[in-house]
Amino acid sequence: MRKLLCSVTPLFNKEKIKNLNKIINNNLVESSDNPSGDAIKNSQVKFVRMLSIQSLIMPFIDFIFSVNNNHYGFDLFPLTASKILNYNTYNVGEKYT
Repeated sequence: MRKLLCSVTPLFNKEKIKNLNKIINNNLVESSDNPSGDAIKNSQVKFVRMLSIQSLIMPFIDFIFSVNNNHYGFDLFPLTASKILNYNTYNVGEKYT
């Protein structure tokens, strides 16, 4: 059994997150989300190419690969600059009915 891993070290500060959101919103990919007709959803899904934010999110990507490989034994596929990433925003306070 593998030990549990918990990280409390912030990878991004508030200013870096604001900058990342700004760059994402300026580089959205034309696409659409096609959820199931029966899906209950309270998020907005946008798409962005990895290339436009790669340099900003590398600390997070490095952390993900390191933890998955060293602590869980997963060898993840590398992310390439041409990958399209989902960018989800959620409305706080909305409830499912």
